[in-house]
Amino acid sequence: TSAKVGTAEAERSRTIRQRQWAMQGVSLEVEKAFYEVHEFRNRIQFSKKGLAASRRLLMRTSLDFDIGLMDTRDLLEAIGSYTRNKIDYFRSIQAFNEALAELSKAVGSDIQAPR
Repeated sequence: TSAKVGTAEAERSRTIRQRQWAMQGVSLEVEKAFYEVHEFRNRIQFSKKGLAASRRLLMRTSLDFDIGLMDTRDLLEAIGSYTRNKIDYFRSIQAFNEALAELSKAVGSDIQAPR
């Protein structure tokens, strides 16, 4: 019976260690997911500023093209820049939403983004 007690105590100790490691893993997963949500929120703001700047450039280039100060190549470059920035903006939003979903999964609760 002392062998059974020793085996049971060893099993209990092993279970406690596994539980502690699992809790540490969950904590790291939550921390990583939170960091990614924060990072992608910043990227959205950065992308939004880039999108606004490229839109202003497109409007100015379009007006200059209309009065003959810019050629077709300049207008197409401005359109391309605006399009790339818009795609980057939407990708940032998608990445943020995916990171938010991962954070929700890590904490076990649905988390809504602040508006």
